[in-house]
Amino acid sequence: ECTRLGAQAYSATEGGLSYFVSNLMDGSPIEEAIVYKGSTKMGVTDNHGMLMKDNYIHDVGDLHRFVYGNDVTLIRNLSTSNFNGEGPRINMFNDRGLFKPNEDVFIKGVARYIVAKNKHLEPDYEAVQEYKKLSWTLHDPRNVKLGEGELTLNEYGSFSWSFTLPDNMNLGDCRFNVTWKVIGRVHIESHVFKVQEFRTPEYRVNASVKSKRYIASSSAVVRTKASYYSGGGLSNATVTYKVKQQQSSYAPPNWGGFAFQSSFPSWLGSLSNYTIPFYSSSGEFLTYKDKTDSDGSSIMAVGFTENSRNQKTPVTISATVDVQDINRQVISSSASFLVHPSSQYVGLKAVSQCLNPGDEFSYDLVVAGIDGVAIPKVPVQLRLTRTIYVRKGFRLMPETTIVFEKSEESLDEAKELNFKVKDYGTYVLEATVVDEQERENASRVCFYVTGGEKPAGANIRSQKLVVVPNKNVYNLGDEAKVLVQAPFTGVSHGFYATVIHGKIEEKSFKTNKEGYALLTIPITDHYWNLAKLRVFLSGTQERAAVNGRVDTNKDLPRQPAFGEAEVELKIALDDAKLVVQCIPEKNNINPGENLPVKVKVVDMLTEKPVANCEVCLLGVDEAVLSLTGYQIHDLIHHFHPTPGVFTRSASNFTNVYVVAPPSLKFEEKVAPIPPPSVELFNLAGPPRIYRSAPRMRMECKSAAPIAFCAVPAPPSAPAPDIMDFGATMDSSDEEDVDDGLELEDEEDNSMIAVRSNFKPNCAFMPHLVTDENGEVEVTFEMPDNLTEFRITAVANSKSRDFGMHETQVRTQLPVAIRPSMPRFLN
Repeated sequence: ECTRLGAQAYSATEGGLSYFVSNLMDGSPIEEAIVYKGSTKMGVTDNHGMLMKDNYIHDVGDLHRFVYGNDVTLIRNLSTSNFNGEGPRINMFNDRGLFKPNEDVFIKGVARYIVAKNKHLEPDYEAVQEYKKLSWTLHDPRNVKLGEGELTLNEYGSFSWSFTLPDNMNLGDCRFNVTWKVIGRVHIESHVFKVQEFRTPEYRVNASVKSKRYIASSSAVVRTKASYYSGGGLSNATVTYKVKQQQSSYAPPNWGGFAFQSSFPSWLGSLSNYTIPFYSSSGEFLTYKDKTDSDGSSIMAVGFTENSRNQKTPVTISATVDVQDINRQVISSSASFLVHPSSQYVGLKAVSQCLNPGDEFSYDLVVAGIDGVAIPKVPVQLRLTRTIYVRKGFRLMPETTIVFEKSEESLDEAKELNFKVKDYGTYVLEATVVDEQERENASRVCFYVTGGEKPAGANIRSQKLVVVPNKNVYNLGDEAKVLVQAPFTGVSHGFYATVIHGKIEEKSFKTNKEGYALLTIPITDHYWNLAKLRVFLSGTQERAAVNGRVDTNKDLPRQPAFGEAEVELKIALDDAKLVVQCIPEKNNINPGENLPVKVKVVDMLTEKPVANCEVCLLGVDEAVLSLTGYQIHDLIHHFHPTPGVFTRSASNFTNVYVVAPPSLKFEEKVAPIPPPSVELFNLAGPPRIYRSAPRMRMECKSAAPIAFCAVPAPPSAPAPDIMDFGATMDSSDEEDVDDGLELEDEEDNSMIAVRSNFKPNCAFMPHLVTDENGEVEVTFEMPDNLTEFRITAVANSKSRDFGMHETQVRTQLPVAIRPSMPRFLN
C-alpha cells in the first residue's frame, strides 16, 4: 500500500483498545481519521489523533482499517483478553515445611476474593462470608490419597487444619489441595510440603566481619563462630573459607544527587551506537582451611592492596564459610564487607544532562570523606572528553577527544563551577583525587549536547525511547515526574498510557525541539501497588543519501521515525500494612517450662493499636528450618500482588519503507570499533590471607581477582584502619558473643528429670484475637529439645490489612552431653 497514515494500536489484559493515528511526513496527529475493525466502525480520532474503546473485547480474525480522506492503511488484528486479576485467592502456610513420617502437620489458610475497587484490586471480605465452605484432599508423592474432608472459613476468612502423617508413607513432596466454590467459580489452591527422613542439625555457623571502614592497603578479619543451638561452642571442627570479590558502589552520606563514581545513565545507551560497559564478577575464588578452638571460633584475616586497574571503584569481598563436625555434617554461613579505594571521595552534581550548543554547563564539586564530611583544600584534577559519531560507510562510529584538563581546589562545602560548551556530542567530565596515602579515587558524569549527525536509513525500525521516573517507589499522593527523551530530533507527537490492573488510560503529549518532554502523573488511590507506563512517539529523522550520509536534497522530505518504551511505577503498600511485635517473656528458658508470649498489633500509618485482629502464633525448631531455608512470607504480598499487566501492540510503522534512489549502492559492513576495555577489579598485588597461628602458605593457580600468599608477621604498631594480628588476639577486639548460659543457680536435690518431648514445634495457635489494646497474651509449654525456636506471629484483619513478626527463644541446660554415633557400621 502507499500511504501517509501511521497507525498504532494497544490493548491490555482486561480489554479495551486505544488507537493513535499520525502523519508519516511530520509525525503530527491526524484528527477525524475513521477507524474500522473489519466492517464495524469503531469511531473517529480526536484532535490528538487518539481513539479509546474502554472494556472492548473482540475475537481474533479482523483487520483494523484506518481511513482519512482517500488515504487508507491496515494493521493486523490485535487480540485482547478479559482477564483482570479478579477472583479468589487462598494463602496457606505450615509451620516448618519439612516433616518426618508419623509427625503432625499444621496448616493455616487465609481466603479472600480479589475485586477491582476504584480501578485497583483489593481483597473483598463480604464474598468470604457468603461462601464459607471448602473441601480438602491430601495426596502423597505418588498421588495416593491420604485423606479428604471439609473446612469452614471463620469470621476472619481463615481456616486451620492438622493431620498426623502415616508412619510408613512414601517420602517426597505431599500436596494439600483446597477447593473453594465462590461466586460461580471453582478455585483450587495447592500447598506443598516435604516428608523426609533426616537428621536434625545440632549446631549453627555464623560468619561476621567487624563493622568499620576498610580501605585499600589495609586488612579485615572474618570471624567464624560455630555453636550448638542450645548454647556452647563446637570445638576442633574443620573450617573452610572461600573468598571472592566483585565490583560495588558507595556514596558518602548527606550528599544526595552527587555522583561519587562512574555514572553511566540509562539514556547513554540510546545514543546511536554507544555501548554502556557491563561489569560482572569472574566468579573465581580461593580457599583457606582452619580448625575451631575450644570456644568454637575461627579467625581469618584478609589483606588487600591496590594495583593499576583503570577505574578505582569500591569492591565487595565475600567469604563463604563451611564448618564440618566430627560426623561430617557441614553447615555454612557467609559474610561480606566493602573495601574503599581511597579515604576520599570526589562528587560531581550536574544541573542539567541535556544542553544546546553554546549553553553553559553548571555543576557542583565536593570532596568528602567516607563519613560524608567535606574536606577543603584538596586538589582535584578535572578532565573533559567529548565523543561524537563519525560516519564510516553506513555506520556512525564513536570518536573521543579531550576538551580540557585543569585543576580545582575543594571547599568545606559544595563548590559551584561552570563552563561553556560549543559543539554537539556526548561529554564525560572526570574528577580525580589522591589521598595522603597516594590512593586514587575518581568520579565521572555524562551530559549530552544536541546537534550533530543523526542515524539515517532506508527503512523504519522502532527506536528505544529513554523513559526515566524520578523515584523508584511512590507513595499515594505523590506526583511522578517522568522524563521522556526521543532518539530523533525535532518536535514529536505521541501519547503515554498508564496501564492499571489491565485497564488503559491515555493522554497525548509532544516533545520540544530537542526531543524531550517531562510527564507529570499524580499517584492517586487507583494506582494501588503498581502501574505500567507505556510511551509512544511519532516523528521524523534524516534520510540516507547514496553515500550513506544524510541526504541534503531539500526536495526530499525527512523519513518517518517512531519509538516506544515501557516502565513500571511501583507504589508502596503502607496503607495495608500491620506492624506486629512478638514479645516472649524471656529469651532463654529451661526445657519443659511454660513460656508467656505477648503479641501486639499496630496500624503502620496511624500507629494506633488494631483491635479484633486475628493472629496465628507458631514456634518451630531453628535447626529444622535451617535444612530447607523455609520461611513464612508476609500475606500482604499475596493478597495485594503486583498485577500481571500485559499489553499488546500492533503498528504499520515497521512495514513502512522509504523509497531509495535506484543507484543506491551498499558497501560492506564495517566492523564496529570495540569500546576501550575496562579492568573490573583486581584488588591487588596479590591480597593476603593469614591468621594468628599457624601461618599457612596458599597459592593461586588461576588468574583470580584475589590471590593468597604467605606474609611476614604483622607489625607491632599498625597504622590506622589496620588490625594487629599477632600470636594472640586481644580480647577487646573480639565481638561480644552471648553463649546463652546465664541461668539461675537453683539447688535441686530431686531426681534428674528425663527429657522425652522432642517435638520440632513448640506452638501452633492459628486463631488468636487481639483485644482493644491490640494485644493478645498466651502461655505454652516448651519441648525438651536443647535448641533454639523461631516464634512467628502472622496477623490479618477481616479485610485488607496484614503483617508478621519473628523472634527467637532458646531452650538449654547448664550442662549437656552429646553422644556421637558412627555414620556407618560394617
